[in-house]
Amino acid sequence: CDSNMTLKQNIKPLSSTKKYYKIGEEAKVECKSGYEYAYEKTIQTIECTEEGWDLSSLQKCSRMCMDDPPEAPTNATRDWDEKSRTKDTEVS
Repeated sequence: CDSNMTLKQNIKPLSSTKKYYKIGEEAKVECKSGYEYAYEKTIQTIECTEEGWDLSSLQKCSRMCMDDPPEAPTNATRDWDEKSRTKDTEVS
């Protein structure tokens, strides 16, 4: 597999001196700056297969908010875990 891989949006390869990977070898990729796939999680692993890079296990990297969400109105509750900061998360 070529180290110059095409990845999903908001994900980039970690810099490596390796140009090619053998079948079964893994490479690390990371979410672009300001994105995470889970709270404080940015680095994921992909594997070189006979068909090329297996991207099926990659999780989507989402934009993270830096501010706390607003307080819930008086007729609602908020179940924020005090950690997650995924942008555009809906309130129900």
